[in-house]
Amino acid sequence: MDNNTVLYIEKDYHNRRFVRKILNSRGFEALEAEDGVIGFDMINDLHPTMVLIEMNLPGMDGLEVVKRMKLKEEVCTIPVIALTASNMPGDRERFIDAGCDDYLFKPVRAPDLVSMVLNYEQ
Repeated sequence: MDNNTVLYIEKDYHNRRFVRKILNSRGFEALEAEDGVIGFDMINDLHPTMVLIEMNLPGMDGLEVVKRMKLKEEVCTIPVIALTASNMPGDRERFIDAGCDDYLFKPVRAPDLVSMVLNYEQ
């Protein structure tokens, strides 16, 4: 994959569209998956340079996607950012412990998203 390809795994079309527009405007290629199973398959097939992931997904939840991803040598080093509305005490730590590199709480602000993606850009 291109060195600026970001996969966003998110069930909500409007959230995917919002993130895609932000990333595309900054020169990133934004790929999308609407559930965890499709997203996990895309990670394995396409090896994006970064994954943004909602934790509450149909098919396979975000925690399971990240755990499986971190067990696969071919994709375990891809940065993963949890992009989720889950903001209870301990959520950030739970997502980091599962293998996420960072965390953004929704609703996400465009400058915060861009800053986070640029911080992990390879």
